Amino acid sequence: MNRTTNVVLSGLLALGTIAATSAPAIAARTYGAIAISAQAGVFGRATGASSQAEAERLAMAQCVQLGGNDCRLATWTRGNYCGALAVKTFQGGGMSWATSTAPTLDQAKSQAMERCLQEAKSACDDVIADVCSTD
Repeated sequence: MNRTTNVVLSGLLALGTIAATSAPAIAARTYGAIAISAQAGVFGRATGASSQAEAERLAMAQCVQLGGNDCRLATWTRGNYCGALAVKTFQGGGMSWATSTAPTLDQAKSQAMERCLQEAKSACDDVIADVCSTD
């Protein structure tokens, strides 16, 4: 390398160092999850988890803590995605539910309600839980 190349490379390295130290911290990808106990009528949710396994564990733990003895994972999300859980509670007991994930919370909620209607064969009550994650 000649002197001009060394000066240019040194300048670029210096600029890269300045850019790297002055750039805002990039947010880490997060995960979310929803667990449900249809028998107990409770759910657990987790957002901002650092892994899918952690999100699922936290959602399941919350579901159990709230009295669910048949908790199961309903849905999970990763990076810039949202999930929603819609339910239909039947008179005399029982529950039907459905989930959806989508790029926006409104889309996830709308799709969960549509899927719940198909599952329950009648209009569902509401979206009872939602989660969003970031990238």
